[in-house]
Amino acid sequence: MQSFSLEEEFSVYDSETLEPLLIMAQQLQEAGLHREVIESFDKAGQVSRVNPALYDEPQIGIIEAMISSDNELENWESVNQHYGYLEHLYGRIFDFDDPKLEDGLRKISAWHVNALNINLDGKRVQHLRKAHKIFKMRLAIAEVTLEENHPKFDFLKESIAISEQQLYLASDLYKEILRTRAVVSRDRLLAGLD
Repeated sequence: MQSFSLEEEFSVYDSETLEPLLIMAQQLQEAGLHREVIESFDKAGQVSRVNPALYDEPQIGIIEAMISSDNELENWESVNQHYGYLEHLYGRIFDFDDPKLEDGLRKISAWHVNALNINLDGKRVQHLRKAHKIFKMRLAIAEVTLEENHPKFDFLKESIAISEQQLYLASDLYKEILRTRAVVSRDRLLAGLD
């Protein structure tokens, strides 16, 4: 196989560059050179979007590989953006009743729940909102694709209820209620001292 130079031969319009880019990125990933991996996979993603289609299933593997390298670099903002793009891709590529859509959304919601639970990037409320939205999408899919007594319904409904409760607790309304209660309690305490 001929040597491939990323800078010299790269063209998003040349479908022949896709395979060498993917091989190079995989080799770089095995070597732990994650910044270079992301650059190679990014270029491979560009080629893949032009050849064969803007939304094509192999792009999912490319984005997942980029997520892996960004995880290693602890580049959480980039990981979050990749998961956002994955959500978009899954919605564009797969039909509502395709099990691959549910599987992809499950992975994405797991990312948001994990990021929320460990406060990975200080954006807990954003992750909570995304997880809540995806749980609702997954429930809508389950209502179309599963028997009504499937155990997944209980999990999804519980997840939605928990996320709604947590969203309420994080809301400005709830914070204002707590502030008002604190003021009322303080005023009562001070009135009792007089």
